Amino acid sequence: MRKVICAGLLVLLSLCLATTACTRSASQAAAPTSTTWPAPTWWRVPTPTPNPTPTPAPIRALTRYAGAEPGAQASAVDGPRALVDRFAAAWVHGNAQDIVDLFIDDVEYQMGPNYITDKRTLWWFTEYWLAVGGKLPVTHCDPELGNTIRCDLEFTSDCTPALDLGALHFDAKFTVRRGKIEKLIATMPEDEFRELTTVLEGMFAWAAANMATPWAAARNGGDPRAAAAIEVKGCIEYGKSLRVTPAP
Repeated sequence: MRKVICAGLLVLLSLCLATTACTRSASQAAAPTSTTWPAPTWWRVPTPTPNPTPTPAPIRALTRYAGAEPGAQASAVDGPRALVDRFAAAWVHGNAQDIVDLFIDDVEYQMGPNYITDKRTLWWFTEYWLAVGGKLPVTHCDPELGNTIRCDLEFTSDCTPALDLGALHFDAKFTVRRGKIEKLIATMPEDEFRELTTVLEGMFAWAAANMATPWAAARNGGDPRAAAAIEVKGCIEYGKSLRVTPAP
């Protein structure tokens, strides 16, 4: 399987994916439609929809989201670059709550196909990403432009080597308001997005046929860490199957 071409990350990780010119493609900009998953998953293949109206994914069993802690607000003097630096540091040294606390309550957060508009769902996603060994370094930022800044992100996890993928690259635009991140829109290069979609479609089909019971548990459970463990196992086993029986 061809390795993903790191085009401009930003980003993310690619997930995000957008073009290197920092524009959002129709497929990535489309908000996910409602799904049977009780909580979102990073490895969900997007389903583009025309003229989408963003709707949060359904939420269940997010009991570990603590909400804003007293004194957890970012300093009112923090500008875009300072907040990006705190975001990057939280991914390395913090936990899901530390990352979520950097955002306003009515956040707009798009990472590739995943579109989030509330902090509880953002906590679920972040907890899941961390549980799959997710790393999201900021590799470059342009100078600040008012209350915004454009940065390149890269994402890797325990699934990316198993699926023979390189780092996912994202082109991310951060918008801040009153010392917190108001909006993060990150898109992937189109070639990476298409290849990722193809890989995930293959993995999902394989998992449904070869590990149906645990895969269903990941789909229907509400615990992001439990779902992450099952999905990483699926990535690893699927990757092994490709090396044993390569595609013609």
